Amino acid sequence: HSFIEGTAIMICNYLKPHIHICLKHPGGAIALDLFFKSSIKLCIISVYLSLTDSTKCNLTQNIVINWIQQAQQLNIHPIILGDFNTHDTVFSSTAKYKLINFLHCSNMFDIGAHLNNTDHTWSNNSRSSRIDYIWTNTFNLQFLTSYYHDNSKTSTLSDYLILTFS
Repeated sequence: HSFIEGTAIMICNYLKPHIHICLKHPGGAIALDLFFKSSIKLCIISVYLSLTDSTKCNLTQNIVINWIQQAQQLNIHPIILGDFNTHDTVFSSTAKYKLINFLHCSNMFDIGAHLNNTDHTWSNNSRSSRIDYIWTNTFNLQFLTSYYHDNSKTSTLSDYLILTFS
C-alpha cells in the first residue's frame, strides 16, 4: 500500500490579500509571507519531514532553515509548524534532528513546551508520540492567547491530533 507524503496550508479568505509570497518545496514544505498594515510581517512555514526518505527529509530541512534565515534577515517573524517525525526531547547531531537543533539555537520556542502542553500529537492502537510542533520567536509569543489539541476523527479521520493556537 502506498501513501502520499506532504503538507498544506489552509488560510481564511479574509487573509488572502495579506499574502506577499508563497514558496513551495514539493512534498516537504510551504512558506507564506503575510504582510499587515501595522508593519507586522509573518512567515508561516508548514513542514513535513519524511520518515521514509532520508534524502528528501534532509533537503526539506535545509530549505526550511534557509527560509527561516531569510525571514529573520528581513525582520519577518517566523512560525514553523507541522510534522517533524521526530521527538524534541532527544538531542542528537544526526541529520534527522537538524531542523529541531537549528530552532533551539535560533532562540525559537516550541509553543507546546512553552505552555507545558507536551501531550502526544499522534497515536495508533498501540503507540503514541509527540512528533508535531508549532515553533515561533519571542515577538510572536507575546500575542499567544491559546494553544490546544483537538480530535481529528470528525474532520479528517486522521490518527493525528489537530494543533491549534491563537
